[in-house]
Amino acid sequence: MAELVGAPDILVHVVGGSHAPAGGYAALDDDLWAEELALNLLSAVRLDRALVPAMVARGPGAGVQDARLLPVTRAVILPRVR
Repeated sequence: MAELVGAPDILVHVVGGSHAPAGGYAALDDDLWAEELALNLLSAVRLDRALVPAMVARGPGAGVQDARLLPVTRAVILPRVR
């Protein structure tokens, strides 16, 4: 991947999600745990494997990982038009 995009200065992972049933940890069997880990952790690990070696070879850079179940949203409030 680094051959396609070059070495980034900053690598930011914003990942997260779940399709697990309600009920918390008690509702998850090993297969669902594995699916959730693949979605939220291994996707970031795979991107790191693809891009970080080129970043290290090039020099200073930064990486940030943000995993959450709820999305980050920005609210825009517009004035009411009368």
